[in-house]
Parts: sequence; C-alpha cells; structure tokens
Amino acid sequence: MKLRELVAVERVVFLRSRDKREALAELVQAAARSGGPLDAEAVMAGLWQREAALSSRMSHRIAFPHLQIPSFGRTLVVIGRSRDGVDYDQGEDGRVVLICLILGDSLDPDGHVTLLADIAATLRDSDLVGRLLQADRPEEVYRLLAGPDPTPSRAGADRISARVLVHAGALAAEVEASTIILHVDEVSRPMVREFGAAVGFGAERRAILASSRPASEASLPAGFSDQVMIPFSVPSRSTQVEVAILLALSRGVIDHADRVVSVFGLPEAGVLDTVVVSDVGVEFETFASVGRQRLAEMAQRGVLERVLQIGRELATHGREGRPVGALFVVGDHERVLGHSSQLVMNPFRGYPGDERNLLDPALDETIKEYALMDGAFVVRRDGVVESAGTFLGAPASPAQTPGLGARHAAAAAITAATDALGIAISESSGETRIFKSGQLVLTIG
Repeated sequence: MKLRELVAVERVVFLRSRDKREALAELVQAAARSGGPLDAEAVMAGLWQREAALSSRMSHRIAFPHLQIPSFGRTLVVIGRSRDGVDYDQGEDGRVVLICLILGDSLDPDGHVTLLADIAATLRDSDLVGRLLQADRPEEVYRLLAGPDPTPSRAGADRISARVLVHAGALAAEVEASTIILHVDEVSRPMVREFGAAVGFGAERRAILASSRPASEASLPAGFSDQVMIPFSVPSRSTQVEVAILLALSRGVIDHADRVVSVFGLPEAGVLDTVVVSDVGVEFETFASVGRQRLAEMAQRGVLERVLQIGRELATHGREGRPVGALFVVGDHERVLGHSSQLVMNPFRGYPGDERNLLDPALDETIKEYALMDGAFVVRRDGVVESAGTFLGAPASPAQTPGLGARHAAAAAITAATDALGIAISESSGETRIFKSGQLVLTIG
C-alpha cells in the first residue's frame, strides 16, 4: 500500500486554520465528503485522544495524524497544506506546514504500518517537500504525490479498459440495457470520470459504480446515478457479477425487469476486460423476488452489505486468530421468531433498537463475540438485531445441501418457511453462502 496509489485531488486541502484541532477537523471533513460514510465526530475524538498521548508531528514541518477504525473497510489519505503554518505542538519548532491524515481499518494493521512507512520515505525527499510547499493548487499537490505518468503496465491497462468501456456503452444502447454496472477499484481513476461523462444515460439508462472504496454521494462522478459497495475482494469473475447484482437489488437501484451490462476484470490485474449482459428476472429469478416481495423490501439499504462484511471478517480473522462460523437471518423477523426458540438467554433483549443496529460499526465486536455461541442471529430488515443464540426450528427444506452442515440446512429451512434471507458463514472453508426461498442462490469463496 503506497501513498501515490491513495492520494486523490479531492482530498487535498489548503488549510485555513492555524489551530491544530480546527486544522484536523478540516481534514476529517474532507475525508467525510469524498471517502464514503464516516462518523466525523468519532474520528475527531479518536485522533485527539491519540494526539494527547503522543503527538504525530514528525519534524518541524510535517505531521502524520493517523487512526485505525473498526470495520472501516478502506484506507483514506487526506493531504493538508498550510501557507502560514499550523501551531501543532508547543515550542518554537512546533509549527507544521504539511499534514498527512491517514484513516485505515483496524483489521489491516500491516497495511497501515506499510503505508506510514511509505509516506515517511516519500516525505524524506526535501526537494519534493519544497515543491509541495510552493504548489498553489490542489491539482499540483496531487500530481507531485501521485508521481510521474503511470507505469507502462498501468498505462496499457488503462488503454484497454478505456476501449472496453467505449464498446460497453455502445452495447448497452444496442441491446436496450437499462443499466451499466462498472466494477472499479478506484472511483477517482480518470477513465471512470470520462466514462460517466460520456455515457450520461439519465432517466432512460443509468450507470452504477460497484467498488470496495466508495465515493460519497456528493462526489459520485458525473453520469453515475448510484453506487454499490462491495464489502470485500471477489476474485471470481462470475461471482463479481452475482454479488454486484444481488447488492444492487437489495439497495433498490435495479429491479427484476432490468437488463444489466456489467463491466469488470480481475482485481489484481487492474484492467477492465470483460463485459456481461444479464437479464435480472431470468438469470437471477430467486434473487429478484420471493413471491410478490422484492429483495429491496426484505433488507433496507446497506444492511446486506454489512452482514456480508461482518461475515467475511469472521471467516478470515475470527476471534483470537481462529475462524468463526455464523448464521444471519435477515428480514421477516416476526415469522422467523415464530419458528425459533432460544438456546441461551437472548443477549440483545431489552436494549433500544439504536443500540443493537448492525449498521453501527460500534456493534461489530459485540456481534463477533456472540458469534462464538451456537445458534443464529435474527436481524430485522432495518438492521436491528432481534436475537442471538437462536435455534431455528422451521421444517426441513426440500432443497438439498449436500456436503454442508447443520447451519446451512437451517438457513435453507428458515428461508423456505419465511420471506427471510439466510447468510451462512462456514467455519471450515470460510465461504459465505446465501439462501433464499429454501435455495442456495450464491456462494462467495
């Protein structure tokens, strides 16, 4: 993880304040505007607590304030440049003119340390620092930190991707697709913005971004109407399409009647090289509806992404270094509870809804701790956790789950008896399986 890969022109700030706390607040607000959902008050509190313990000033000119946030799911870098200097610490040498704010995920400490080391090495170049301090526009600061023109391999990948995007736009019009879903690693890449501006579907057709590093709603590139956050890396080409369409359905940004053109490639290659046309109601019939109920009616916007993200973290990091399996049942909670009983006392009983909503990252550690218990989590469509340690007693589903255990059989059974979604995380393989209408509809490896 390197600075030049994370710097973005919209996160370069020419600071107005000379006060340390106010300058940090300017940087946090820039992160909130352009880097996806962010609790600015909590971030400021965390940064200020760290600064009280140990100042992040690295020299008389430069500071690296940084914070690791639970389940943040991304890394953001915000560059602050001050013409007059910020009074960062007491003393004659306590003023800084360049502040590099780093926000990362607490589950990626190695990446965080690697990035800090790269930033320190980059800013040891006194000539570069001098040019940064002479820059008078954010675009110039970005150019200096992003480095020279892309390497031949990246430039070649971008040329291929740009041509694929041109043909994808033409294909979408030719087959009368209602939607293009563009899978990208960085929404700030120039080709993304150029594509959005060129396509500009508007009311007749729409373009949607699918990325693990979302933009804020206010900073979506022109021409894109919405975005889908993919909460983890999806290596398989076919699964990329399935996950994006599933999440787009759950967010209500597409419907069963839509024809979708997906543009994507293998994440590690960094090139868009594949175009797939999908009729949602035909190819994803089980995704699209349960009887008359749409997927978007079963789980509110963002709930399914959070369940998948928490599940992946349990499968990969678990507790105390050991993978943990789990089962989440989302939606139709009253009928689900009617088929259920408690294996243990329900640890969520009696708490206000806003204190047990899994959309709040503060609940992550609680969820992961209770995942060690036998039984399922029952989650309302709005993300409120109704119970944990729950035995699902629905009649066995006619669908077969060969080679899978009791957790998956329970997911199939409860979704056959109700209009809920079942998300089962395997402790042994780390795979996530999604059940709907008693059927296994998607496996994410």
